[in-house]
Amino acid sequence: MYRTQFYHGRARECQVQANIDNCTAYVQASFNQSENPKDNYTSVAIASNALDITRRWAKKYAQLISDDFDTPLGGKEGIFIGGAYGENELDLIYTRMPAILVKPLFATNPLHADWIKSKAGQLRLARTLSASILSLFPNGGLIGFCLCAANEYENNTDTYADMVLRQAAIMLQSNKTYSARPLYKTVGI
Repeated sequence: MYRTQFYHGRARECQVQANIDNCTAYVQASFNQSENPKDNYTSVAIASNALDITRRWAKKYAQLISDDFDTPLGGKEGIFIGGAYGENELDLIYTRMPAILVKPLFATNPLHADWIKSKAGQLRLARTLSASILSLFPNGGLIGFCLCAANEYENNTDTYADMVLRQAAIMLQSNKTYSARPLYKTVGI
């Protein structure tokens, strides 16, 4: 059985509270941005002190997104340690459980932006996140969702990344089994 907990606030405080709550796994979500609207890859940031299971989870999630949205993998097999330029190290370094910061799509790529803003795209992203959690943590547990990645720098409390995390939590708590591989592939919206 999966339980979920949402954390709000600064990254370090969220991580410390997730440790206190003894989370099984911890997820932050954000969307990549670039000056080039053609940038197109899927990535997952992990901390430099990441556990082996974290690396497997990050790789699994990145591959599932790549397969579903037909995006190439960024970094090494979809993984950036500390983020593409080390900017995400502090977002995850204080966790004692497997922790990932998913960056599945580019908000500045017009096709990706359409997926990000659509309910159908958000559900696909949530389904994939849920599938990765079910695959790596089949015994359930408390899954921590951090809403601080985007909100630490913005006052928007209902970002698209937050919506995806909320949908993933609903899917996990509903006790439904979601395929770890997409049942279909949509081109465009």
